[in-house]
Amino acid sequence: MEQGLYGREITRKEWKEDGAILEKADQRAGLLKVSGKWQCQRCGTDEADRFVPAPCACGKDCVYCSVCLNMGKIKTCSVLYSLPEQNTFDCPIGSPLQWNGTLSTEQNRASKDIVETVQQKTL
Repeated sequence: MEQGLYGREITRKEWKEDGAILEKADQRAGLLKVSGKWQCQRCGTDEADRFVPAPCACGKDCVYCSVCLNMGKIKTCSVLYSLPEQNTFDCPIGSPLQWNGTLSTEQNRASKDIVETVQQKTL
């Protein structure tokens, strides 16, 4: 079920489907040091006071992003997995930007004024 990874940044722990799919996914570190300070690769925060050092299950003292806690803890040892969004949308049929209505008298006057103003500015 690859759709669950499209456009998302999740950890292995958050992935509940077949683990083989993760091996095909893009992988990147959850936190990176950028210009000497931490930056979360999930939410993008780089505010120093949002990163908390703590002992970790990996056996090291990791830093985690406190902004991402409601989405799942991202630590220095975390790996984020994602697949690019496929964006397979159906093409609209016909003219989706064409309106088949009637303007009120005031709308019609305003429309003509706008067209006239634009034409004057382009001459």
